[in-house]
Amino acid sequence: MPLRFIFCPAFSELSDLVQISAQLFRKRLICLFLFLMLSVLPVLLIAQNRYDVLITEFLSDPTPAVGLPESEFIELKNRSSQDYNLRNWNISNGSSSATIKVDYILKADSFLILCASSAAVSYAHFGSTLGISGFPALMNDAGDIVLSTDADLVIHAIHYDKSWFGNNIKASGGWSLEMIDLSNPCSGLGNWAAGTSPNGGTPGMVNSVNAENPDTESPVLIRAITVDSLNLVLIFNEPLDSVSASDVANYSISGNIGSPEKTVTASPFFERVDVRLQHPLTRGKIYTVSVHQIRDCSGNEIGLQNECRTGLPEKVNPGDIIFNEILFNPPSYGYDYLELYNRSSRIVDCSELWIAGKDPNGNLKEPVNLVKEERAFFPGEYLLMTENPEWV
Repeated sequence: MPLRFIFCPAFSELSDLVQISAQLFRKRLICLFLFLMLSVLPVLLIAQNRYDVLITEFLSDPTPAVGLPESEFIELKNRSSQDYNLRNWNISNGSSSATIKVDYILKADSFLILCASSAAVSYAHFGSTLGISGFPALMNDAGDIVLSTDADLVIHAIHYDKSWFGNNIKASGGWSLEMIDLSNPCSGLGNWAAGTSPNGGTPGMVNSVNAENPDTESPVLIRAITVDSLNLVLIFNEPLDSVSASDVANYSISGNIGSPEKTVTASPFFERVDVRLQHPLTRGKIYTVSVHQIRDCSGNEIGLQNECRTGLPEKVNPGDIIFNEILFNPPSYGYDYLELYNRSSRIVDCSELWIAGKDPNGNLKEPVNLVKEERAFFPGEYLLMTENPEWV
């Protein structure tokens, strides 16, 4: 009995030690998990919070100067509640890019002016400024601006052109383009306007055109490009929410093709979706692509304009495409146009269509391609070409 009396407490102490060790092990696991989460979380936040930092103003044509330095700039706004270190972030014009090579903390709810290193002193008078070596040149008439992280994650991208000014005088130089509503970062023409400040712009401060301008319009499926029998590119009229656009269950193709095998929203503008089919398309057959439950970046779900045709194009033959209507002497405020009609039973690739005029001697001039972007011309379809589609 005494031996048993002595042995039992020792076993109890050992059991307690095992329990304590197990508790310590669990605590260490929890600490390790929290450490890993805190290490990975900043990366996840950047990936999941596209549009936290926005391109809110830019000057692409600084000449003739109105009141701003005679040098291009891009304004960033951190509209989030967290700070971002911009080291190794990139700013691009679509063909060339520059990297921010210093630690710069862009505080929550703050602006930053990006410009060439040579213009940094001049722009510093307007607000927080960061000069960048190799600052990408901005095209005057039309171009791209893309902001991305060191992991090549696109935070914001825009494709602009002169029509955004809505004013021919301001479009000729010296005036910046400003975003109207920062809560609507994906709209193009409808959410940008020429600055109204006497300086020609408001770098580093609230935009002069700042106003509520929410996006309430549903995205629209414009058309499909057939790459080959198993691959399509769907083109929408605005950037999409990449999560809903990457769900294959939201797509359907007629003719027993069904849902695709894979869909990927193409960066940097996220208005194109690359679609990989499970079953190949058959030449000579027209299919219908239907899209459901896809949203734009403002959360608007696609509505009734959610279908388009697709199919494999065939070689065009003489007489397949005819001139159906011509306007060659418009009013003084109007524009010429040509209307074509596909009277064949085949899908035609518009890249195969060219047009040429004749000189006074009756010789053909250098032909030009009718359509610069990829497009299918379906049987029974009309195609109108003009310098100003809005007027027509």
